[in-house]
Amino acid sequence: MIRARAEVDVLRPAAEVASFLADPVNDARWQKGILKVDLVEGTRGAVGATYDRVQEAMGRPVKTVHELTANSPDRVSFHSKGKVIDLRLTYALTVNGGGTRVAAEVEGEMLGFAAMFEGMVNEALQKDLARNLERLRETLGSVT
Repeated sequence: MIRARAEVDVLRPAAEVASFLADPVNDARWQKGILKVDLVEGTRGAVGATYDRVQEAMGRPVKTVHELTANSPDRVSFHSKGKVIDLRLTYALTVNGGGTRVAAEVEGEMLGFAAMFEGMVNEALQKDLARNLERLRETLGSVT
């Protein structure tokens, strides 16, 4: 099982942060290794919207279908599934002073042959999640 969790404080209102997170087209602005994100069905940022997403992982492109499953000022969630991975990603947002605390949690599993690399992927994901949240803080600090 893959599990990772990280938190960051962002100096933006929760509704703004949720709106930004709920649109995966923004991912390349703050997440390492995002090669491509295309809306394939639905409306950007609306629950049920699906995206083709390609991310570099361990030096290889990994394609997933990324579906927005929840979008509110206090929670944004996705289900991301591909040939080698099945993940659920949740951002819990809480008011923290003049900003928002973003707690990201990922749970899932590697599929098929890739399952033998689950431990290595889990370790890398934990590090990447924390780094990406720092990039989120920096990116939203520059949004006007």
